[in-house]
Amino acid sequence: MRHKWIIFLCLIVGLITFSNLFWISQNTITPYYDTAGHTNLSYIYANILKGELPLGSPADFLKVSTYYPPLMFILGGIWTTIFGFYYQNLQVLALIISLLTSFGVYLYSKNLTGSSKLAFYSASFYTLLPVIWEQSRYFMLDIPLTGLLMISLYFLQKKNIALFFLFGSLAQLTKWYAGIYLIIPFLYYYYHEFRNKNLLKSLIVPIIFSLIVVLPWYLINIKDFLLQAGQFYKPDYGDPLNILSLANLSFYSITIAKYQIISVFLLWLILSTILLIKFKPQSYKLVLFQIAFIYIIFTLIGNKNQRYLIPLLPFLTIIMAYGASKIKIIPSLLLGLGVIIYTINSFGFPIKGDFLLSSENIQYAYKKTYWSQKTIISDLALMSGKDPKTTLVVANNPEVSVASLYIFSLENNRNLFFKEVPFDKNENLTDFSEFDYILVPKEFVGPLDQPNLNNMNAIRLYLLSGKERDLTIVKTYLLPSGDSLYLLKNDPYRNMLGITLRGDNLTIIKPKLTAPIFIQFMDENLNWKQESISEDQTEVSKNISGIKRIRIDYPANLLRIDLDGSWRYDNERQFDRINSEQKK
Repeated sequence: MRHKWIIFLCLIVGLITFSNLFWISQNTITPYYDTAGHTNLSYIYANILKGELPLGSPADFLKVSTYYPPLMFILGGIWTTIFGFYYQNLQVLALIISLLTSFGVYLYSKNLTGSSKLAFYSASFYTLLPVIWEQSRYFMLDIPLTGLLMISLYFLQKKNIALFFLFGSLAQLTKWYAGIYLIIPFLYYYYHEFRNKNLLKSLIVPIIFSLIVVLPWYLINIKDFLLQAGQFYKPDYGDPLNILSLANLSFYSITIAKYQIISVFLLWLILSTILLIKFKPQSYKLVLFQIAFIYIIFTLIGNKNQRYLIPLLPFLTIIMAYGASKIKIIPSLLLGLGVIIYTINSFGFPIKGDFLLSSENIQYAYKKTYWSQKTIISDLALMSGKDPKTTLVVANNPEVSVASLYIFSLENNRNLFFKEVPFDKNENLTDFSEFDYILVPKEFVGPLDQPNLNNMNAIRLYLLSGKERDLTIVKTYLLPSGDSLYLLKNDPYRNMLGITLRGDNLTIIKPKLTAPIFIQFMDENLNWKQESISEDQTEVSKNISGIKRIRIDYPANLLRIDLDGSWRYDNERQFDRINSEQKK
């Protein structure tokens, strides 16, 4: 059968795509962090395209994103305009792009090796890598970047310089380090393949075209881009600090082994590499040069992220495919096993363990939850009406974050704005006058690698300490983790404390608060005893016979007092019993 290998690839990619479509339809976990941010930027472009977010100037169209180039966000905006504001629509787009990327790997590998069979194994192994299987379900930039790079390099092999630069430019408008992946292939083919004295002349027009396509976004956003890109070279939380340390030199090797290519696939890669070194096929020199160059470059960069190496994975699977040319049965068994396990996982029957999947990093089956951050948006919209409102979000975790909240507010509540806690530095963290609402969890604000973690925890502790009584609890959300999330509003009179003193009876009526209230009692022997009223208690009655003085740790302007003739109040926080002589 002439086209059997491409047919086999269609079957594998089709089955994985179908199972992932089912996963997307069933999973209800709101996108978080990067994928949420990418979704928001696409929503903004969709609103611009619909004419609902007017631009001050044409340049503003390119200022929507100041760190990541805008290609995928514009594409996502067009997709959203057509299919509607629902984040799962963008996940479907990501899945389609992932499908096309698999065929891009096939084309590149076939042209490199001259074998449809090896191209099939390259693309199939790539499709079944754990990180690709997972990332294909999220609206991220790394798989689209990989696909554009593969097509660009395919046309480079075909000596079509114009299309090489076109798709290379599109890759550069997807992620700004895309060009790093084009350096070695271009130099390799320039010196070993073209042998054309007129090549330099033929490069002039494509280069000018690429500059026209790419430069506008970079020039318009140059200040913000350089400021944010500067973080790219600095180690993040948990990254090795010493470039020459063993931890740094082995970082990406460990990442590949634990997350990207693991267990039996990793063993097959090692075996295939040994076979490659033994037989030394000439067509694989470029692959080895590319792997070595990319590994060295990203190892020398301080900031570490496993996604930086996703565009390198096709080159590793090309080596894995080479092993299939020497050993016949095992590769097919691995592919069949991978398809079965990933399909079963996607349909909600997780097979955990380190046989094909990483039990720590991969989300196996879809997750259904009754919690959605859309609930917060609905509550805020109901309370705010059409008035613009700003909410400070003292959290950045999978259960609540600014990026995730914007996914829902940008759908049809664009009057709701959210602000993150600033990065850790010395500044006033107790002035909340600019915010209409505050969202703060009772316990967990975010993981340890958050650059504003200390500030978030400082604000959380302050708000829950009882020092700030002007903020009232509008609503409490019980999160799936068991934590509580408070929605606070600057409305002190909803925190009024009702105190009734009648002889030996004390009654306190209070709303639910973010912190307990402390009360001190002094008896007839001048001994003090402190008690507290918990945050959730709303009414307390107490017999206070033998008590001469009471002090309540609460703002005087928020006390509503009802006394009989046996008690008096000092207009601050103290109540004294009036004895019979004082009454006279």
